[in-house]
Amino acid sequence: MNSNAVGHGIFPPYSPGPKWKDKKFGFVPDAKRRISLFGNNPLPDFYESFKVRAGSNVQLTKRMFIAERDRQYNITVDIEQLENRFQYLLSDNPACAGRFLCDDYKPNPHDGSNIIRC
Repeated sequence: MNSNAVGHGIFPPYSPGPKWKDKKFGFVPDAKRRISLFGNNPLPDFYESFKVRAGSNVQLTKRMFIAERDRQYNITVDIEQLENRFQYLLSDNPACAGRFLCDDYKPNPHDGSNIIRC
């Protein structure tokens, strides 16, 4: 192998990856868990906005990123759960209140307990 070949078409020249793409900042390579996959998305923006405030304190940057990632993840999960509950409420399932929202609905005596459960 010719050492002159590096960077001249055979092998691309070495370029380091982005600084935020490091475990010490909270990046998870080969992420499999849902929260890890979610967390890798906001990390570049968080790193860019927080690096001025944190300076060279890596532990502070990681700790603050984990807190922000968890906050955003919990909001996302809460919204998904709320959307699922709403879709269930509007469904045709007689166990939920969706059928009470129909235009041709006529109330029955036992419907009050079903509505309270929803």
